Amino acid sequence: MKKAHLFLLFTFVFLFGIPFERCYTQTNEFEEELSKIEQIEKYRKRLLDAVIEYDVSRIRKLYDILKAFDDENYIAVHTFEGWILDYLTEDYSKITAEVKEYEMTYRIGDRPVRVRPADDFLYFKLADQIIEKYQQLKEKIDLSSNSEEEKEFLALNLKYLESRNNYPNNRRLELNALSNDFLAKYPDSPFEEYIRTYIRIEFKSSKWGLGYEFFSGYGVFTDELSNDFTNNVPLGLAFDVSYKRCILFLRAYIGFATTTAPIEFDQGVWKEDAQ
Repeated sequence: MKKAHLFLLFTFVFLFGIPFERCYTQTNEFEEELSKIEQIEKYRKRLLDAVIEYDVSRIRKLYDILKAFDDENYIAVHTFEGWILDYLTEDYSKITAEVKEYEMTYRIGDRPVRVRPADDFLYFKLADQIIEKYQQLKEKIDLSSNSEEEKEFLALNLKYLESRNNYPNNRRLELNALSNDFLAKYPDSPFEEYIRTYIRIEFKSSKWGLGYEFFSGYGVFTDELSNDFTNNVPLGLAFDVSYKRCILFLRAYIGFATTTAPIEFDQGVWKEDAQ
């Protein structure tokens, strides 16, 4: 009898225990498998540590790993993050190549919808490094094997990236002056469109100007007028037309007030409560 019970127990374990264990193991393996976006975020966190420590060797390796994840469906490294990393790792060819195609590749209407990594402060730490290491990075550009035009553009773009997070009032004038010098020196540069669109920002007043307004308020009469009229609420419309230094102001408004007592004048009498 005992042997029969043991046989039945062994049979039950054999038939149901092993498949259950296999199912349990497979479920655990599935749960431990990382999705693509989770892998991207994992390596971005490691890259963030490397950037904070300014370990260029680790930065280069982790950046290469992340670039392999970047495709038409996923963003592993944002554009400006990538350019700062390229400056840190001295991979200038990627920057110049992307800038030449920047308007075509990154025009807003043509951008594919891609999965973005969660906010992790990577860009801000990269910005800190580019501000702190600016002079060192600029010297590395000067020592590179790029052409003189590319070197000058890389230095200008470095100044632009550094200025995005370190922006005193005179920095815009400095960027505009450097941009104008570059464009005058290289009038047919492949970087011209990018510089004119993103780096050089100049505002100039036009010859003609047009403005309009609707206005209201509250008017208070004083002295003797306050004895004859109630305070009023004006409503008005205005147009301004300007040409160069000349401005024409046109104002039209009406006020709603009433008389507080009869007022005599040459042709008759204003009654009380007349408007």
